[in-house]
Amino acid sequence: MIGILQNKNLTDAKMKKLVDEHWENVKKHIVGKKNNAVALDNINKEVKKIFGASVSFENIVKADYIELQRLKNMWDLVTNNSKRKKIKGKALYGKIYDKWRTKHGNQLVKELELTVCAYCNRNYINGGSGADFDHFFEKSDNQIFALSFYNLIPVCPVCNRAKEYYKRRYNGKNKQLPTHISPYDNDKEKATDELLTFSYRYITATDCEPYIKRIHNPDMKNNVEAFKLEERYSIHTDLVSELHYRAMKYN
Repeated sequence: MIGILQNKNLTDAKMKKLVDEHWENVKKHIVGKKNNAVALDNINKEVKKIFGASVSFENIVKADYIELQRLKNMWDLVTNNSKRKKIKGKALYGKIYDKWRTKHGNQLVKELELTVCAYCNRNYINGGSGADFDHFFEKSDNQIFALSFYNLIPVCPVCNRAKEYYKRRYNGKNKQLPTHISPYDNDKEKATDELLTFSYRYITATDCEPYIKRIHNPDMKNNVEAFKLEERYSIHTDLVSELHYRAMKYN
């Protein structure tokens, strides 16, 4: 996994600029029957009913990862299923997201300097053109966070589909979806590929396959399972075998 905020080019000032620009872009797509200001005012009224008078929709969109977790916990506490059904215009957030994604999504991936999927660190996303956005907190259950900057994870289509399958599998068993690690988690003991130690094993006299020897954080086990990382990295058997052959031959 790629720890997005561990990129030294993404300074605090650069991230603040990106978040501010993201908010301005989101506002362009908040369209009501009268005008954007009225539509945004209506959204803010709904937000304040849920989170209190001190929280606005702008706060939700611009919340950093830690604040977003806090807001998500509030959302879970104050909104049971029946109340969520009563939230006015909950489909609106998805519509705004779709417009934002079409117009601005690829540019955000480029600004974040991501060319490879943040979850698997394997599949190219080509600076945006090959990227999907995963909602770390699922959009279907958490519509109000559909446009939160730190809830939008640039990923490859394979990881996006894998997480959706993972979610359906657990929901089908009426189980709580296990917590996985966000690439925006700036805890250096979490959001990094160093959480995994790879090794290799012989599958024939000459061929080797890679495997995950050790997982250094319990939550990372859920990433490995959700995104099927071990199976996907195992296809590199030919490369590992070639490297091992050269190492044995020349060393």
